[in-house]
Amino acid sequence: WWASLYRTAGRLGVREFQGHYYEVAPTKLSWTDSRNAAEAAGGTLAIIGSAAENAFLASNLLSGRRGIWLGLTDEDVEGEFIWIDGTPLAGNYSNWSTQAVGGQTNEPNNGFWDGVAHAAENYAFLVGAGKTNPRLVVGYWNDATNVEQHDDQDSYIIEYRNYLNVNQAGDADWDGDGLSNYYEYLVGTNPLRADTDNDGLADSAEHFGAYEMPNLIAQQYGTIPQLTAGADLDNDGVSDFTEYDNGAGALDAAYNSRRPLALRELVLDGGGSYVNLPDLHDYALATYTFEAWLKPDVNGQGVLIQRQVATNAYNYSLSLTAQGALQMTFHYEDESTVKEQTVATKDDLVVMDGATWTHIAVRMQKKAPIAIPEDAHKYTLTFFVNGRPVETTLDLVAFDVLYAPLRWAQGPAFTRIGSATVGAGFTGAMFEWRLWNVARSNAAIYTNYNAELAANDRNGLFAWFRFDDGPERQNAIDAPYGQVGDTVENFARAQDWLSGWRNAGRLANATIQKALTLPFATDSDNDGIADWWELGYFGDLTTANRTSDFDGDGLSDLYEFLAGTDPTKVVTIPRTFY
Repeated sequence: WWASLYRTAGRLGVREFQGHYYEVAPTKLSWTDSRNAAEAAGGTLAIIGSAAENAFLASNLLSGRRGIWLGLTDEDVEGEFIWIDGTPLAGNYSNWSTQAVGGQTNEPNNGFWDGVAHAAENYAFLVGAGKTNPRLVVGYWNDATNVEQHDDQDSYIIEYRNYLNVNQAGDADWDGDGLSNYYEYLVGTNPLRADTDNDGLADSAEHFGAYEMPNLIAQQYGTIPQLTAGADLDNDGVSDFTEYDNGAGALDAAYNSRRPLALRELVLDGGGSYVNLPDLHDYALATYTFEAWLKPDVNGQGVLIQRQVATNAYNYSLSLTAQGALQMTFHYEDESTVKEQTVATKDDLVVMDGATWTHIAVRMQKKAPIAIPEDAHKYTLTFFVNGRPVETTLDLVAFDVLYAPLRWAQGPAFTRIGSATVGAGFTGAMFEWRLWNVARSNAAIYTNYNAELAANDRNGLFAWFRFDDGPERQNAIDAPYGQVGDTVENFARAQDWLSGWRNAGRLANATIQKALTLPFATDSDNDGIADWWELGYFGDLTTANRTSDFDGDGLSDLYEFLAGTDPTKVVTIPRTFY
């Protein structure tokens, strides 16, 4: 019966080829925005590995289209096209529009035709029958600028590795017992009988295995029952039943690891204390923006975040120096020789006193504008402190890099916040890491460095570690690496529990604790009182509000916050008045 709950890919306009599923998104976006939109939809831009696959897409998805973005780019190194899963085009199937197949140009040409160099073209699309450019051949590939400049691209292909969708019948309740057909499937009951086992207890009142919540309550709270007791869907250290039983919030409490909210910070104690990030190609970057808040201990210098692609060779390695400077080290290839580049800011930019928060950011992007042909191969590295660009040791705000960083791993490879090497890692606290696969503008970095990240301002955000998901680890030996409770949720990937926390980080000899001070005046409960103030005095965000008066002195807690007085004492500073 359960098969009737699902719609086939074909009924949804999604086409299947050899176990992969393809859907056309009929929207003209930049290549970067299309890539991010495809990933947000649960897929990627299409990767073509054979002539048969290309012919399938051209025959089935190009009808009426001018051109469809593919997941192919040479944005890092001109002429070295790479599929977005890291597979190099060289030595594999390709299908460029050329004069040999009837075109008037030989693609890819990086914007050079009729003897004139135009804007650099680093992104590939599949040419459709609705094309306006007579130089191109339908069904073949062309390279274009990120925002395709001739109106010959009007959509993009999303490729899914699997595709299964709940049909409307899944929301129905055929037997009227209060459980949807889909939920009856999850708990193994019959959607056609209100009391599957004829024990006098409706299916909605039954329990799935040792799961503490009855099926109907579990359905209302959006959880997925498990056979064992103490199940913790959002992995926040509090079982689903406890979150329900103690009234810890709304219906999403069991799968929202930030409900109830406790603002926390990551604490690292130097080398050997770190967060291991997932082994995903998302972290292989040439264009990026990294942001974090740091509260270093005295002499807390060390590695902040790094991705190794080979022994002692890094895609990026960002560190805090003993002089309070930021330093980026990466490796690149120059005529088959791997070389190292290190760029640092001036000293005394980050305070190391164990009490002061500093916002830091670093951005790597393709050089723009291009003044001379050689600029097309260059990148620009920029550091930011508290939202403002800062100068490097060479008195430059924007440092030009001649080669793209190495991205693809030869091994041993890893990506970490902190360092596993004794004596090399950062010591102190961190509050949020925001990792972007786009170059954020100066204005965007400044606007958000001391504020919550707006929901409509997350394009290109692929990793967002907030450290608020719990559980708290008061000792580094709590929840050892690889065991339940050691995950650090990536809030850029919704419902990651469905993938077994594939996108989460993993704690290793690190602790997470409540943040008693915050880097910016967040007011999560919108009561007019900054979270840091509430946490500092009460340890929670529920005791104080606009009208409460904790110490009973006639002044509301809101007024005491605004006046700078102690809400736990009737007299903040004892005085004698005459």
